[in-house]
Formats: sequence, structure tokens, C-alpha cells
Amino acid sequence: MRIKPQTFATCLSCIDGRVALPVTYYIKSKHRVAFVDYITEAGMDGFIFQPGALEGILRKADFSFKNHHSSILYIVGHTQCSGNVVDDEQHRKDILGAVERLRRLRPSVAVGGLFVNKEWKAVPVAPLAEQKKNSAG
Repeated sequence: MRIKPQTFATCLSCIDGRVALPVTYYIKSKHRVAFVDYITEAGMDGFIFQPGALEGILRKADFSFKNHHSSILYIVGHTQCSGNVVDDEQHRKDILGAVERLRRLRPSVAVGGLFVNKEWKAVPVAPLAEQKKNSAG
């Protein structure tokens, strides 16, 4: 199967540069996309999970959906995060909560969650779930 030259996925991730390569590798190999658009925030999983405004992040994600035709969105958390200083189990809970929040806010996008573990490998925490285009949100 050939990769289409202009296929994209979108990733909401921590600014920590250690996670970019394993996450990109996972997404590109799993979904056969050519590119991954990154939107970063220190401790992104905790940032999205906590109540608060997400307008800036959602505006950037919507740009990726509209202009790059991405229909895949991953939220990423990782071990040893300085922006969301919690243990790995809490990161997994934050990722799951963030995924649920974004599934409600962007029901037409397939949303999943990844955790980058102490071996610096991206592992799925919340499976990518196809969303219905007309689902109530």
C-alpha cells in the first residue's frame, strides 16, 4: 500500500522534544499518513483534561482538519513530563479524559490517545474511534 503524498494526521502533544519521534513513527506506521501536524502545549494531556478554555488549541486543530484534510486526532501524554507533573497512571487517566472531552467537542474527527513510556515508545491508551459526522455533541 502506498502512502498518499498529502495525507495528514493531527497530534496534540507536549512540547517535550523527546516524544515527537516515537509519536510520529507510531502514527505514520499505524495510519499510513505522510505527515503529522503538531500542536504543542507543556503537559498537553493535563491541559486538555482540566476544565478551561481550549479555543487556541481547537482553532489550530481545526486548521489542520480543514486545510490538510486531517480526520485523525491523537492526544499525547508522556512519562517524566515537566508540564504535567503526575505519575504515569495519572497521565493515562488524563489522556482518557482529554480524549473524551475532544470527542464531544469535535464529533466528526476520530480521536485517540497515546502515552510515551519510559522506553520512549508510543503506546495506545485510548483506541482511535471513528466518530459519526452528524453525532450530537
